[in-house]
Amino acid sequence: MYLDRVRQLFENVDWAPIEATVNTLYNLEGRGRRPKPPIAYLKAVLVKMLLEISSFSKLVERLRYNPDLASLCGFKEPPSKMGFSRFMTRLSEAGLDQQIFREALRQLKEAGPRRRGRPKKGP
Repeated sequence: MYLDRVRQLFENVDWAPIEATVNTLYNLEGRGRRPKPPIAYLKAVLVKMLLEISSFSKLVERLRYNPDLASLCGFKEPPSKMGFSRFMTRLSEAGLDQQIFREALRQLKEAGPRRRGRPKKGP
């Protein structure tokens, strides 16, 4: 159920400019082992926030035991906790952490349902 909701939210986000920005954190060309897609890390961190997962260790566990969730984020194989640590460090050192999350969360809020709240009790 939650997977469908996250998928629906993610479909309404324009990932292209966000992806272009997070891709600058890694060398995606040339020799050596290719990193996991930076946008996948970002999507997984947003899932962590949306599902209120308390730690990156628990997020990694969730991604390992739920390949559909890992795939939705963009991972063929889930990363390690250290991969998330490196991603967050790179994002922060580049001064992009707040900017990227603010933009992604803004779009997610716009894509989500409007809360109606409880009706007010009469006098």
